Amino acid sequence: TQKDIPSLTMTLSDTTLTFGDLSTASVATDTITVTVTTNAENGYAATVVADGDFRKSSDATKTIANVSDGTVSAGGNEYGFATSGTDGQYNATDTSVTTSPKTFASRTGWGSSVETVLTFKVSPSTGTTSGAYTQSLTVIVTGTF
Repeated sequence: TQKDIPSLTMTLSDTTLTFGDLSTASVATDTITVTVTTNAENGYAATVVADGDFRKSSDATKTIANVSDGTVSAGGNEYGFATSGTDGQYNATDTSVTTSPKTFASRTGWGSSVETVLTFKVSPSTGTTSGAYTQSLTVIVTGTF
């Protein structure tokens, strides 16, 4: 039968985040929607991992810090993300993106086209070095069959 064939699919709405010109007066945002379908009896876990800090493209020693207080604030020199959706783990707080995998969504049973929106947020401070910033992220979805 169909349920006997293990199935897990993930799609991303986009593969690039674009924040535009940053300002100390506001928090810039961009989103990626992760859609998961699985017949895994025990659900799935979705994680995100970064290749390093959110850093200036031409000088990796210049970074915008990971959010540490649960809120990316205007002028705070902070970077992080929040989630929305029934499976989201950070629907009420902002969290950091680190080099250790962080579970941002999970489910304990079957799911069909379940969407979790990751809203990435960044705000420089007056001391933040201007220029283009970069970070590579990897999204991993693992079924629990």
